[in-house]
Amino acid sequence: MKKKRILLIGDALDDQNAGIHTVIKEVLQDIKELSREEVEFLLIRKKKDPDLSLKQIVIPGPKIPGLAFLRVFFIIPLMAIRYNVSAVVEFAHFGPFNLPKKIKRVTYIHDLTPILFPQYHVFNGWFLHKLFLPGIIRRADLIMADSHHTAQDIRKLYPDADQKTCINYLGVSDKFRPQKDEGLLQKNGIRQPYFLFVGTIEPRKGIDTLLAAFEIFKEGDQDQHQLVIIGSMGWKMKPITDLLENYKYKDYVIYLGFVDLSHLVVYYSMAKFLIIPSRYEGFGLPIIEAMRCGTRSIVSRNSSLEEIGRLCGSLLFETDNSNQLAKLMQSQDQAIEQYDGFDWKVHTKILMDNIRKLL
Repeated sequence: MKKKRILLIGDALDDQNAGIHTVIKEVLQDIKELSREEVEFLLIRKKKDPDLSLKQIVIPGPKIPGLAFLRVFFIIPLMAIRYNVSAVVEFAHFGPFNLPKKIKRVTYIHDLTPILFPQYHVFNGWFLHKLFLPGIIRRADLIMADSHHTAQDIRKLYPDADQKTCINYLGVSDKFRPQKDEGLLQKNGIRQPYFLFVGTIEPRKGIDTLLAAFEIFKEGDQDQHQLVIIGSMGWKMKPITDLLENYKYKDYVIYLGFVDLSHLVVYYSMAKFLIIPSRYEGFGLPIIEAMRCGTRSIVSRNSSLEEIGRLCGSLLFETDNSNQLAKLMQSQDQAIEQYDGFDWKVHTKILMDNIRKLL
């Protein structure tokens, strides 16, 4: 029997280090193990990874921004037709586009922030999503949603998605486990106790609320707590950087930018609390990563944060309520019960089982 081919769009592997990058990387690790002889996988991306055994179709990203549309709308669809694939999986929710009806379309919807909170995005981002997302969802044969809350938002805004949306929790790598390294902390000027924030630096993440809460907390702080911020700079970050520059307790705030996973594990493990004050999330990977490292989270009571946070034993505060957050920061850290419902192998199996139903 001739193998059916599935094309995976893996651009996020090469142009970012955030959540979608993690999803693709983890799925690729498990997908061959869970595949059967009748299925062949192809990976389309911008750069080749010589260590990856999966067949890779490399299409470099255009240096001229406007030509990116040519790649997404024409070159990738042509590759799908050329290689006679049966299904295309878009992990980054913007696509796939321009495929014949015989090719099944699978798209991940991680969150709907460009639609629900356009004020937190640059114009191009929210405008293009508003323009194309209804069609993407209407033409999709399968939609993968990271959480019950995200699935609810999708169905509410796009009724076409109701019968084809699958809820599939993300997983957590086995590399996240308690690990201490005093030398790493000292090297970066960090001392315990400290609070930790992990995420892209952008307005939606609520860093202004976190800084306001930390200032309230510091007024009565006897233990010289620090605040460690980890994450790459995103869009509309100037008000945040200006706030940090003039911050009353800036000597107690350490910004590390993007860090390697091996170091991130240590920062999670040795933090007093992970704090996620976001105004909306489609899942919240740092919450489960911190949980596996033995650290409890304090998270905003909204979107999927409440859903995932409750499963992980997180402390909850009302969104943007810096006083309530400051009070929770005074709590004593304690051992937390591990929730084992976040597994990449399970995630990938659910994805593959649903794709096979389409083929």
